[in-house]
Amino acid sequence: MVDQPKVVSMRGGEILPPGEPRPNVIALCEDLLERAKSGDLMALSVAMYHSDDTHCHRHEGRAVYGTIGNIECLKTVVVKMVCE
Repeated sequence: MVDQPKVVSMRGGEILPPGEPRPNVIALCEDLLERAKSGDLMALSVAMYHSDDTHCHRHEGRAVYGTIGNIECLKTVVVKMVCE
């Protein structure tokens, strides 16, 4: 079997096909799961982008003003990533 060439973006990052596991996403989820199991995480807000091009969000736990501030900070990070 011949290996298919990798598809890369104009910025050099590899583009994985939809439905292909994303190692960085898996690592983040595993880290968060360990933190939740240890009792370190008291609440979690998540914005998700699915392989079928849909989006959703979830929040579990107590919501406090600090959570809102952190979501606003995260928005700036995501906007910078999109615009790069």
